[in-house]
Amino acid sequence: MNWLISFINFIAKNFFKKKKNSGKIIPEKFHKDEIIVRGIFTPLYISSKKILREGAFLPPPKRQERDVSVLRHSYTDDNFCKNHCYKINLGQSYYSGLAFFLIKHMEDLVNKHNLQDSVYMRFSPLQEDYRTPITERPIFTHFRGLPMHADIYYNGEFTPGKPQTKFRLFAKELATNFSYYFEDPQPNEPGWIGKKIKYPIVS
Repeated sequence: MNWLISFINFIAKNFFKKKKNSGKIIPEKFHKDEIIVRGIFTPLYISSKKILREGAFLPPPKRQERDVSVLRHSYTDDNFCKNHCYKINLGQSYYSGLAFFLIKHMEDLVNKHNLQDSVYMRFSPLQEDYRTPITERPIFTHFRGLPMHADIYYNGEFTPGKPQTKFRLFAKELATNFSYYFEDPQPNEPGWIGKKIKYPIVS
């Protein structure tokens, strides 16, 4: 009987502890009320009047990939989002804060502009090099790298030298009407000390 009790205690100590510390599963599908966070860089993504530009939600014009990197806030926190974004080097533009929107608002805009087959959110968890996809499934919040990474993906042609009007209208409305920008009071230091990222916004 003693060996049985010892065995049960061993299982309880190791299995359930491991399960408790394994984090939670990040689902492939997005919930309509999920908060999506985008790192903002000045002056590339925001004007001198603190108005978000549509470029914050468009792929860089000279890059072949048609994705815009974002983080799923429901599976991380404000500090992680800031600590990841402020290390990114975008040349002459510097990290200045975080912007966010809800999945349901993006989906409403996709429907409004008839972009159902052209613009969508894509789950794209990344390893520690921030380039290689995590192929293991399911994805847990405790995985190293960016397990909560996602993309606004544009499944359409971007013709060099042309304005891409339908995509720009979508991105501009997402930026100006449905996204909230929080300027970072300490952009060069780790840790987020600004307003807590949540919806609805409380002034």
